[in-house]
Amino acid sequence: MPSPSPFNIYTLSSWARSTIVPFSIIFHHRPVFALPNGRSANNNFLDELWCDASSKHYTHLAGWAAALCDAGIFPSNELLQRILQWVKGRQIPDKSIGDWQINNSDLISGSHSFQYTSNWNPDVDDTAVTILKFVEQDPKSVGQRCVAGATQWILGMQNCDGGWGAFDLNNNHLYLNKVPFDDLGGLCDPYTADVPENIVDALGLLIHNEYVEAELRKRLTVAAERGTNFIAAGQEPMGAWYGRWARIISMAHAM
Repeated sequence: MPSPSPFNIYTLSSWARSTIVPFSIIFHHRPVFALPNGRSANNNFLDELWCDASSKHYTHLAGWAAALCDAGIFPSNELLQRILQWVKGRQIPDKSIGDWQINNSDLISGSHSFQYTSNWNPDVDDTAVTILKFVEQDPKSVGQRCVAGATQWILGMQNCDGGWGAFDLNNNHLYLNKVPFDDLGGLCDPYTADVPENIVDALGLLIHNEYVEAELRKRLTVAAERGTNFIAAGQEPMGAWYGRWARIISMAHAM
């Protein structure tokens, strides 16, 4: 079905698309492939593949950089700079294409992916984490592409209600959750408090950065206020926030 139709693969969440489409093809053809290291009862090829992180992209390495700074390591430290350069090299290029562009075609990529290798589905939350870590270790980095491009992309991914989804713009077709689907509990990418919290945190850091231009500061302030209102409106009567990914983490970030 074309993307303007009421139901098509782009009304699904990124993880549902990434599961349903390939599985539909696989189940149709039912191919069988031999493991590259042969057949045996003790074959550990899949374990070795999982344990080898040499070809994986993992944006949370930026969090390790923050931990080093918090431990008293100076920003000029060689190890810290190697980590940051690695993260910079994993930023998705401007002209890259992805599923998120189907409903947001005018926005240029400046994003990062949480998954090991996934330019098709960059992660809004983890892109905000990279902003936090770069600016915390060097306030002047706001003018570098690694921060400036990520900032513009996040601003362009804000939903109509002020929140942010994990991977897509305005992907909140909750009726799809009536379909039995055992992958993260649903077929859409709803706006929950745990994603906007990291983003608002990053926007706040940028707003109070002296190197940010006045016009951009205005845009950041408007987006942060909308995001904050979204988070406040989602607080449950018991005082907690529901998180799509983790309730306790969601509460900590909100506070």
